[in-house]
Amino acid sequence: QLEEETLAMAERQEQNRERELKKTYARQALQYAAKESMQEVLAKRAAADEARALERMKADAELAKLKEAEKRSRKAQMQKDALDVLAIQVREKQVRAQAESNYEAMIAAGAKEEGA
Repeated sequence: QLEEETLAMAERQEQNRERELKKTYARQALQYAAKESMQEVLAKRAAADEARALERMKADAELAKLKEAEKRSRKAQMQKDALDVLAIQVREKQVRAQAESNYEAMIAAGAKEEGA
Protein backbone atom coordinates (compact mmCIF):
# COMPACT_ATOMS: atom_id res chain seq x y z
CA GLN A 1 0.00 0.00 0.00
CA LEU A 2 2.81 2.45 0.80
CA GLU A 3 4.31 1.68 -2.55
CA GLU A 4 0.99 2.40 -4.27
CA GLU A 5 0.67 5.74 -2.48
CA THR A 6 4.24 6.64 -3.40
CA LEU A 7 3.54 5.72 -7.01
CA ALA A 8 0.28 7.71 -6.99
CA MET A 9 2.05 10.71 -5.44
CA ALA A 10 4.86 10.46 -8.00
CA GLU A 11 2.21 10.23 -10.76
CA ARG A 12 0.44 13.37 -9.44
CA GLN A 13 3.76 15.23 -9.20
CA GLU A 14 4.60 14.23 -12.78
CA GLN A 15 1.16 15.40 -13.96
CA ASN A 16 1.56 18.70 -12.05
CA ARG A 17 5.03 19.16 -13.52
CA GLU A 18 3.73 18.49 -17.03
CA ARG A 19 0.81 20.89 -16.49
CA GLU A 20 3.19 23.61 -15.24
CA LEU A 21 5.49 23.01 -18.19
CA LYS A 22 2.54 23.33 -20.57
CA LYS A 23 1.54 26.61 -18.89
CA THR A 24 5.12 27.86 -19.16
CA TYR A 25 5.34 26.89 -22.82
CA ALA A 26 1.98 28.53 -23.54
CA ARG A 27 3.08 31.72 -21.74
CA GLN A 28 6.36 31.75 -23.68
CA ALA A 29 4.48 31.25 -26.95
CA LEU A 30 2.20 34.19 -26.12
CA GLN A 31 5.17 36.37 -25.25
CA TYR A 32 6.92 35.37 -28.48
CA ALA A 33 3.77 36.14 -30.49
CA ALA A 34 3.41 39.48 -28.71
CA LYS A 35 7.06 40.24 -29.39
CA GLU A 36 6.61 39.40 -33.06
CA SER A 37 3.50 41.53 -33.33
CA MET A 38 5.26 44.38 -31.52
CA GLN A 39 8.12 44.13 -34.02
CA GLU A 40 5.56 44.18 -36.83
CA VAL A 41 3.90 47.25 -35.30
CA LEU A 42 7.24 49.02 -34.97
CA ALA A 43 8.17 48.07 -38.53
CA LYS A 44 4.85 49.44 -39.81
CA ARG A 45 5.36 52.65 -37.84
CA ALA A 46 8.89 53.01 -39.22
CA ALA A 47 7.61 52.44 -42.77
CA ALA A 48 4.84 55.00 -42.29
CA ASP A 49 7.31 57.52 -40.83
CA GLU A 50 9.64 56.97 -43.76
CA ALA A 51 6.79 57.43 -46.25
CA ARG A 52 5.75 60.68 -44.52
CA ALA A 53 9.35 61.89 -44.55
CA LEU A 54 9.67 61.14 -48.27
CA GLU A 55 6.41 62.97 -49.01
CA ARG A 56 7.62 65.95 -46.98
CA MET A 57 10.94 65.97 -48.82
CA LYS A 58 9.12 65.90 -52.18
CA ALA A 59 6.80 68.73 -51.10
CA ASP A 60 9.74 70.79 -49.84
CA ALA A 61 11.67 70.22 -53.08
CA GLU A 62 8.63 71.22 -55.16
CA LEU A 63 8.12 74.34 -53.06
CA ALA A 64 11.80 75.27 -53.43
CA LYS A 65 11.53 74.79 -57.20
CA LEU A 66 8.46 77.02 -57.35
CA LYS A 67 10.15 79.71 -55.26
CA GLU A 68 13.22 79.61 -57.49
CA ALA A 69 11.06 79.92 -60.64
CA GLU A 70 9.19 82.85 -59.10
CA LYS A 71 12.50 84.51 -58.19
CA ARG A 72 13.81 84.10 -61.76
CA SER A 73 10.53 85.44 -63.17
CA ARG A 74 10.62 88.47 -60.86
CA LYS A 75 14.25 89.17 -61.82
CA ALA A 76 13.43 88.93 -65.54
CA GLN A 77 10.47 91.29 -65.07
CA MET A 78 12.66 93.79 -63.21
CA GLN A 79 15.26 93.65 -66.00
CA LYS A 80 12.56 94.20 -68.62
CA ASP A 81 11.18 97.16 -66.67
CA ALA A 82 14.69 98.67 -66.36
CA LEU A 83 15.25 98.28 -70.11
CA ASP A 84 11.85 99.87 -70.84
CA VAL A 85 12.70 102.85 -68.63
CA LEU A 86 16.11 103.15 -70.30
CA ALA A 87 14.50 103.06 -73.77
CA ILE A 88 12.06 105.81 -72.73
CA GLN A 89 14.94 107.94 -71.42
CA VAL A 90 16.92 107.46 -74.66
CA ARG A 91 13.86 108.47 -76.77
CA GLU A 92 13.27 111.54 -74.59
CA LYS A 93 16.95 112.51 -74.95
CA GLN A 94 16.70 112.12 -78.73
CA VAL A 95 13.53 114.24 -78.83
CA ARG A 96 15.21 116.94 -76.72
CA ALA A 97 18.33 116.84 -78.89
CA GLN A 98 16.18 117.14 -82.02
CA ALA A 99 14.20 119.99 -80.51
CA GLU A 100 17.40 121.78 -79.48
CA SER A 101 18.86 121.24 -82.96
CA ASN A 102 15.67 122.66 -84.52
CA TYR A 103 15.78 125.62 -82.14
CA GLU A 104 19.43 126.34 -82.98
CA ALA A 105 18.64 126.04 -86.71
CA MET A 106 15.77 128.50 -86.26
CA ILE A 107 18.04 130.95 -84.43
CA ALA A 108 20.72 130.57 -87.10
CA ALA A 109 18.11 131.12 -89.85
CA GLY A 110 16.81 134.20 -88.00
CA ALA A 111 20.35 135.56 -87.63
CA LYS A 112 20.97 135.04 -91.39
CA GLU A 113 17.82 136.90 -92.27
CA GLU A 114 18.80 139.78 -90.04
CA GLY A 115 22.29 139.82 -91.50
CA ALA A 116 21.05 139.78 -95.05
